[in-house]
Amino acid sequence: MYLCGIDGGGSKTLCLIADEKGNIIGLGKAGPSNISEVGLDGLIRTIVQSIKSALRGDLKRLDFLCVSLAGVGGRNRWDTVYDLLKKCDLAIKLTLVPDIYAVLYSATLNGNGIVVISGTGSIVAGIINGKLRHRAGGWGYLVDDEGSAFHIGREAIRRALRIYDGRDRGDTRLVNVILNHFGVNDLNDLVDLIALGRIKVKDIASLAPHIIDISNDNLTAREIVKNACKELVKGVIAVYEKMNMDLPIILGGSLLLKSKRFRDLFIDMLKRKVPSVQIIVPKFEPVVGALIMAYLQAGINISSGQLMINLEEQIAKEYRNLYISGELHE
Repeated sequence: MYLCGIDGGGSKTLCLIADEKGNIIGLGKAGPSNISEVGLDGLIRTIVQSIKSALRGDLKRLDFLCVSLAGVGGRNRWDTVYDLLKKCDLAIKLTLVPDIYAVLYSATLNGNGIVVISGTGSIVAGIINGKLRHRAGGWGYLVDDEGSAFHIGREAIRRALRIYDGRDRGDTRLVNVILNHFGVNDLNDLVDLIALGRIKVKDIASLAPHIIDISNDNLTAREIVKNACKELVKGVIAVYEKMNMDLPIILGGSLLLKSKRFRDLFIDMLKRKVPSVQIIVPKFEPVVGALIMAYLQAGINISSGQLMINLEEQIAKEYRNLYISGELHE
């Protein structure tokens, strides 16, 4: 039996395939799969490519497939993507879920928690027994995504343009960091490349770690990063207050998981509002959570027995890049 979990976002798509005993068959990687950026055709190509990569160039019909994607939270988008994936006949049983679920099940097996994602995009989602109860943010980069890497990158470019024009005061370090990152001579060239579509959402988001790096000693960068964290905290508080129960806060997305400076600032701001809150950094990358959901589809008990032991042992030996930290909570 082939079980497969796929986690797709604004920067990359990972595919993890295993058998019913928790033996990993392959790990594949492909490009971004956010529908807002790559479109429907690009999304399907990326999904197929990730499966082929995991199977070393082959394309085998899977038994259970769980696809977790950013940008499919709306009913119309979900229906459209699900129908297209179904027509591809990639698996006997297909499940399509928003990316919040892969993050949730990479951290807990009980299906309860408030998931906070800050990667290319951002969202806060309160989930009980595997069902979404409340959400804040996550409406897409065109109208929302405050607290995300794209938000930080966009704000840095916007503030640099204001400094360049003389509308705001600030030193030139922020401008130089942006120019160096994109490999352009001046901001006019940068704006041209954005307008021509040569610099995309994921490229603007990739600027965020550099802005965070200089935020200690650059006032403008510090303001941008602090405001991004504030927006995430607002989202958490909005969801937390609606849930009417204590739930752990589960962190996801590249900024919260890979930038200690950003994560520490976010946690400090959140704990000032909710001192007793429990915060969990998942043990695994979200693709493992998507695979766990495929096991749940198949009716396989993953909370006890040899399966999780096999899965963890193989990840420890051969796929250590799938580890993040923390503990897997029952």
